Amino acid sequence: MIRRFFMSILDYFFRTVPQLEDPAPSFKRPAKVVVPPGSVLDPEPDDAGAPVEICRRYYIEPFFLMIDYTDAQGNPSCRRVTMRVIEERHGLYYLQAFCHERQAMRSFRVDRISDIISQDGEVEPAAPWFDEILASAEVEEFDDSARKPARRAPRQPYTILRQHVAQALTLPVAAARSDDFLHPAEIEQILLYCEDEACDLRDQGQLDGLDAGIFDKIERTVRRLRPTRDDVAEAFEAVSGWEQARVERLAKSLARTVRADGRVDALERDLMAELREVGARQFGFGWNS
Repeated sequence: MIRRFFMSILDYFFRTVPQLEDPAPSFKRPAKVVVPPGSVLDPEPDDAGAPVEICRRYYIEPFFLMIDYTDAQGNPSCRRVTMRVIEERHGLYYLQAFCHERQAMRSFRVDRISDIISQDGEVEPAAPWFDEILASAEVEEFDDSARKPARRAPRQPYTILRQHVAQALTLPVAAARSDDFLHPAEIEQILLYCEDEACDLRDQGQLDGLDAGIFDKIERTVRRLRPTRDDVAEAFEAVSGWEQARVERLAKSLARTVRADGRVDALERDLMAELREVGARQFGFGWNS
């Protein structure tokens, strides 16, 4: 029953969630988006002669950002990308991302990315941002990875909460972005969900030291996510294994998020009706009251 519950919602998202190849939203930054002149194709990976052996793969959220990048030939470019993974190859880090200018997957050496720019125009140095992402990402180790320890961060409250809500955030953010615009009221509802999850973690003794700064950082993460259909499918696979109380909190958050901007379309009404009906069959009437 719970699987039917999630598959019905998945059908909804597949009608609204973008694919990587779909047109990407614009950025507020008043700069021309450029790619290196010449060939239609970029080298793959970006730097010719780069070592091909992968030591580690770091799995990161689907961040939608603009990057200021300089390739091995010294060509500067500014590109909108949706990030997928970061691969470590003998001490060098390569961002694997979908480049919306090239409409294809591309590989970018992380140390050649000078700045990252969010959709609302915020610019920040790339190096400390990637340091934080690498330190808290899920890591897949390969055979020759023992030469150097993986980057790991102490288990700080923000890291614990972000990892806990990472899969769940995909779903309300995908709903909120169905019109390519994150309304402030939608963001507020998503953050309220994160606060509820933080309180649950605290009550279980898994989290302490909560402060407003944690949720400021979570908000910045939310604003930079642009989940795709693959991300939604992976999130539902993860969520289907949760216990009832956690699923209920997410379902209620989804319902509040789609109503938050005051415009509930037919698809969103169908989504909430399906949530109520299937939830009642699975958990009993009043489960989402």
